[in-house]
Amino acid sequence: MDIKDYAFLPVQESVSPSKGGFFQHYVGAWWLVHPDRGLAFYRRGRRSGPGSPQCNTDERVTRMILAKSSPPWEGAEVRKLASVWVPANPADYC
Repeated sequence: MDIKDYAFLPVQESVSPSKGGFFQHYVGAWWLVHPDRGLAFYRRGRRSGPGSPQCNTDERVTRMILAKSSPPWEGAEVRKLASVWVPANPADYC
């Protein structure tokens, strides 16, 4: 998998959402975190929306995602985040 197939959300933005708008809220998930770009979302073939979040409530599943994503993920880590807010556009789900 190539890194250009992914979108990213900086960790700081995800734990402190901006005011207003719509968000998808993830609680207690293990996330694949790129060292420079933040939380990873698989986007290959998508036209809109952030993509598929590379997270799971089971740490082992997220570690498998990381293992299969090498080498683009050199330096990446799996991190448990208590609360993540991902901006959402309702039109992406129509």
